[in-house]
Amino acid sequence: MIYFNKNVIIKKKNVLVISGKKSFYNSNISSFLKFHSCHVNIYFKKKSVPEFTELKQLIFKKNRLTPDIIIGIGGGSVLDLSKLISAIDVLPLKFSNLQDIKFKKKNRLILIPTTAGSGAEATNFAVLYNKQKKISLISRELKANKVYFYPNSLTNLSKKNKLASGIDVLCQAIESMFSKKSNDQSLIYSKKSLDIVKNNFIFYLKNNKKTYKKMLIASHYAGKAINITKTNVPHALSYYLTSKHKIDHGFAVYLNLFGFLNFLYMNKYKDGFLEKRFKFLLSIFLIKDNSKNPLPLLFKKIKKLVKKDIDYKTFSINKFTETNKIIKNVNFERLNNCPIKLNSLDLKEIIAYK
Repeated sequence: MIYFNKNVIIKKKNVLVISGKKSFYNSNISSFLKFHSCHVNIYFKKKSVPEFTELKQLIFKKNRLTPDIIIGIGGGSVLDLSKLISAIDVLPLKFSNLQDIKFKKKNRLILIPTTAGSGAEATNFAVLYNKQKKISLISRELKANKVYFYPNSLTNLSKKNKLASGIDVLCQAIESMFSKKSNDQSLIYSKKSLDIVKNNFIFYLKNNKKTYKKMLIASHYAGKAINITKTNVPHALSYYLTSKHKIDHGFAVYLNLFGFLNFLYMNKYKDGFLEKRFKFLLSIFLIKDNSKNPLPLLFKKIKKLVKKDIDYKTFSINKFTETNKIIKNVNFERLNNCPIKLNSLDLKEIIAYK
C-alpha cells in the first residue's frame, strides 16, 4: 500500500529504523513518525552502498532487538539494505552462499524513499556489494508491506543528488523497454515514468516543488517496470564504476546509455522486437522514425533534459584504459536481459561510443 503525506502511526511495537543520517534529518520525515509506547532504535547507515559487512552487523542487531517493524528511510542503498535485513536472520553468513539463502520476513517492512530515483520501494530485489563484487538478490519476501511518500522531503536534496537520482529513473525506464523480459504491463509503466520525467525533470532540477510528487511517482513507475524486467546493459556495466571510482549510481549507469541504445539500433534489423521497441521509445519523445538514424535527435532531447554533459571525462576516467576492468566486473545477470547476446567486443563497442 502507498500513502502520500500521511503520518506513520505505530503503537506498542518494537521498531528498528534504518536511515542515512543526512536523509533522516534533512528530509524532516521524523515529524511524520508517530510512535506511541514503542521501543525505537535508529541505525544510521555508514556505507555509501549496501555493503555485506554492514548487512551482517545489522542482522546481528536485528536478531538482538527482534523488531516487529523495520522502517527504511533514504535512497536506494538504504531501501535495499532494509529489505535484506527484514528477510534475513541467519548468522554466520557467507557472501558466496547468499544466492541460495531462504528469505523469510518475520517483521513488517515500511519503506520511505527520500530521493526520486531508485524505485527500490517497488521492487522485490536488492543489490549487495562485497568490495567490488556485486550481486542481486530476488525474493517476494523483500517487498515492502507499506510505502510512504513525502514530496517535501526532496526540498533539501542537493542538485547533484536530484540529477543523479533522476537520471537513474530515466535509465531504468528505458532499459526496461529493451529487456527481453519486457511485456505490455512493463511498457505501460516505462511510458508513464518517461512521460513524467520529460515534462518535469528540468523544473525539478530548478527546485519547483510542484514537480516533487510527480518525480516520486515517475521513480515508482520505473521501479514497477524493472520489477518485471530487471535492468539491462547500462546497469550491468555501472557497478565497477560505482564501487571503484565512487561515481554516483545514476551517473555510472548514464555513461553507457547512449552506447547501449546505439548498439541496439545498429542491430535492430536482426530483430523485430528491437524495431518495435525503438518505435515505442521514439514516439514517447515525439520523434518520427522516418530517417536513417533518429538517435542523434533522441540523444539531443535526453541531454536537454539532463542539462549537463556527463561522460567519462567528467569523472577524469580514461575509459580506454578502464574498459577491460569494466567488462571483467560486468554483472552477467543484468547483461543477460539484453535481447541480443553480447560478447566482450560488443561491450567494448558500447563503452567506446561517444
